Amino acid sequence: MLYTHLIDQLINTLRFLPGVGPRSAQRMAFYLLQQGRSDGLLLAKTLEQALTNVGHCQRCRTFSEHDLCNICSNSRRDSSLLCIVETPADIIAIEQTHSYHGLYFTLMGHLSPIDGIGPNEIGINDLVSLLAQENTIKEIIIDHKDIIPLDSSK
Repeated sequence: MLYTHLIDQLINTLRFLPGVGPRSAQRMAFYLLQQGRSDGLLLAKTLEQALTNVGHCQRCRTFSEHDLCNICSNSRRDSSLLCIVETPADIIAIEQTHSYHGLYFTLMGHLSPIDGIGPNEIGINDLVSLLAQENTIKEIIIDHKDIIPLDSSK
């Protein structure tokens, strides 16, 4: 152990974040301890509140503090359009275009049999239930980042 137990624990905890390696975690930890204590405390408080109070929208499964997210509860959205996305980040990207005004369904991941992620883990049953319940849906859009080109020689 190079540092005290708490400093080592802080560095190792920061490494949990995606893309944060040992050096980045160490820089962040030292920054927080040297000059960012008040911001660090605010971060800790906000993180605790978010992890405690943010759940999933009962309709589209994106993150929400309420039973229905702001999009699903907005009566001005076009309920005849449903865009199926992989993550909440995809919703943000689409919303930033200001060109789509329908509703969403968030899979919260993608199929990965190697990792044990099948249809049940990404909410396909919830999607089927939603489609059965909502008779206003006329068009479904599937947002997929990884388009795999078909080999025309086969």
